[in-house]
Amino acid sequence: MQMNKEERFVNPYNFIPFERKCERSKPEINRNDCYTGYFDCKITLLTPLFIPNTSSDTRLVCESDRKEAAKRSEEDGKNVEEEFKGYDFFSYDDWSGEKAIDDLKEAYPPKEPIIPGSELRGTLRSVYEAAFNGCMSSVSSERILSRRSNDVMKPGILMEKKEQGDKVGKKSGWILKPCKKVGITFRQCSGEYENWKEGQEIWFKPRGRGNICDNYEVIEESTYAEPKEGGKERYERAQWKKEKYFKGWLHKGEPIKGKCHESIFYSPDKARENVLSCDVDALKKLKQEYGTSRYNEYKVDPKGTLVYYNRKGEHIYLSPACIGREIFTKSITDLLEKNGGYMPCTGSGDKLCPACQIFGMLENTGKHVSYSYASKVRITDAKLIQPAVDRDKLFDAPLVLPELGEPKPGCVEFYTESPYELTEEKAHSDKYIENREGYWTYDYKDVGKINHVPLEKNQPKLRGRKFYWHSNPDCKSIREKTGEKLSAMKVRIRPMKKNNQPLFCFRVYFEQLNKQQLQQLKWTLDFEDRNCAHKLGRAKPLGFGSVKIQVDALVLREIDFKTGIWREKVQDIKTFFPNPIWNNKNRTNLKLIADWENKPDNVRYPCVKTAKNANADGGDDAAGYEWFAQNKGKMRFPSFMKVLPKVAEDALKDLESGKALDMLDRK
Repeated sequence: MQMNKEERFVNPYNFIPFERKCERSKPEINRNDCYTGYFDCKITLLTPLFIPNTSSDTRLVCESDRKEAAKRSEEDGKNVEEEFKGYDFFSYDDWSGEKAIDDLKEAYPPKEPIIPGSELRGTLRSVYEAAFNGCMSSVSSERILSRRSNDVMKPGILMEKKEQGDKVGKKSGWILKPCKKVGITFRQCSGEYENWKEGQEIWFKPRGRGNICDNYEVIEESTYAEPKEGGKERYERAQWKKEKYFKGWLHKGEPIKGKCHESIFYSPDKARENVLSCDVDALKKLKQEYGTSRYNEYKVDPKGTLVYYNRKGEHIYLSPACIGREIFTKSITDLLEKNGGYMPCTGSGDKLCPACQIFGMLENTGKHVSYSYASKVRITDAKLIQPAVDRDKLFDAPLVLPELGEPKPGCVEFYTESPYELTEEKAHSDKYIENREGYWTYDYKDVGKINHVPLEKNQPKLRGRKFYWHSNPDCKSIREKTGEKLSAMKVRIRPMKKNNQPLFCFRVYFEQLNKQQLQQLKWTLDFEDRNCAHKLGRAKPLGFGSVKIQVDALVLREIDFKTGIWREKVQDIKTFFPNPIWNNKNRTNLKLIADWENKPDNVRYPCVKTAKNANADGGDDAAGYEWFAQNKGKMRFPSFMKVLPKVAEDALKDLESGKALDMLDRK
C-alpha cells in the first residue's frame, strides 16, 4: 500500500483545543443584573436529518428482512434476526405495540415529527462548553483506554504469590512465570477440543523440527489451576515422562471457524517477575472489553492463569491474545485533571464552570452526600411551524446506513498531541512535520527502535472537544453503496429531507441569567454568524444533521412592583446586545468547524482504495482499519506517518501534503 498524496480527505471530526485552565467560581445572582424570559427560535434543515424514535427498533424491519435473517441463521447456526434494527423519525407516536410489517410501504412516516428538546440541549451545551471554557461534562470517567499492541507478546503463567517462612499461605501480590510455547494440531473430528477447559493439562511430544505437534495425551479434567493428583494420573504422567513427553497446558484462543491449531504453554521458568496489582486489574478489564463472544472461558484465577505478556517500564501488559490489546493505566479523567482541570464539575463542591452555572449539574457519588445545581435553561421540543399537508414530502425514502466504524480514543494520533519535544531547529524548518517523530500511547513513547519511555502524568495532551465538520450527504449514493440488506452494524432509518425555509420552531427559556450569560447563550444559538450551523441527530459523519438556528425574538419577563403582575416585553436584540462577543482562539476554531458556507471537501473516514473501487465515490470502508495499521509504519518499529491536522489547518483548501490526510491505495 502507499499514500496517495493527490487524494486528500478530511476526517469527519476534529477538536477544539482546551484553554489553559477551566476556571470555576461560586454561582452568584446580582438582582441588578438578572434576566428571566425566553428566546424564540426557528430551525432550517441544511441536510437530511435523522433522530430515532426508540419506542420501536423494528418499525422499518419488514418480511423480506426476516426471510434474509432466517436464511443467515440457518447458514451461521445462530439467530441473527434479533440484530436487525430499523428506526423511524422521532415523534410522540408510540410504536412499541405495532405488529410486524410485510412491506416498507405499510410503515407510514410520522404526521408530526419532533426534534426533542433533549437533543437540542445536548448540542447547545457542547457548543457553550467549547466557546466559553466549560468543563467536559459528558466525558465518561469509566471509559477504558486501550489499543492493539504492535508487539508479539511472550507466553507466561500469572498467579498470586505467597510469603515464605512464618507467613506461609499469606498472599502478597502477583508473580509471572515465563514459559515456552508450542502449537498443537487437535483432532477436530473427535470433538475432544470442545470438552477441554482453559489451561487443560496436555502431555505432548514435539516433532524433530518446527513448533507444531500432533502427538499428545490428555489428563482429563485437569488444568493448571486445578490439577488432578490421583494415583491414575501420577502413573500416566510417569509413563509419558519416560517416553520423553513434555507437560504443558492448553490456552484456548478465539473461536474461529475452521481452526485447527491452538497453543500449549510449557516449561515455566524458575525466574519470577513481580506484577503490579493494577496490571492484573487491567487484564480483567480487557477480558470485559473482549466480551463473551471471545475468550468466553477465560478468567483470571489466582491459582494460575495462562497469559501473554510484555514488560514496558514498570508495567507488564497482560492479554489473552499473542498480539492483543494494551489497557493503559491512565484515564481520560486523569488527563483532563492534569491539563487544566477540565474533568466534570462533580466533586468540585460549590464552585462550577461557566457551563454548569447555566445548564446545571448533578453529582451522583452513590454516597449519602451529593451536590447538584439546578439548570437555568429549559429547551422545548422543536415542532413544525406549519402542520404537514403531505407528510411523504417531508421525508426521504427509508435507507440503510453503512457501517460507521470510527476511530476510538485509543487512536492517539487523532485524539492526542505529540508528546515529543519541538526543538527550535524543527520549529523553523519548512520541511518539519510534527508527526514524523515516532510512536506513542497514553502510557509511553518510543525512543529508538526498542526503548519505551514512560510519559509524564500530564502526557499525552488531549486535543480537546470533539466536533463534526459539515458536508453534503448523498442519499442516492448511500443506497447504491449499502443496498437494502440489514445487519448488526447496518441500520435502516427514515431521514427527513433538507428544507430551504425554516421548518421547526422552539423556545429557550432562561431564568436569572446576567447579561453576559444571556449574550453567551444567544451566541451559542446562532454563533452571531449567518454562515455557521449546528449538527444534530444520528449519522453526523455521513453529513446528516446540519441545521441552522435562527433567533427570532428575545422576550423578557418583568414584574410590575405596583400590581405584582408579570409582564412580557419583546426586546430589540441589536439594541439589547449592542456589542458582539469578541472571537478568542477557541471561538474562532469553533466557527471554522461550524462554517456551513465554507465547509471542506471530501469529508470521510480514513479508508483504503482498491482497484475495484478506484473509480467509485469513497473507498473500502470495511478495510478502513488498514489505513490506521499502515499509518503506524512497520509493526516492530512503528512511527506515525500522519496525525490529525489542527482545525485551522484542516479548514484550508490547499493544506500542504505533509500535514494533510491522504487516501491509501492498494496496488
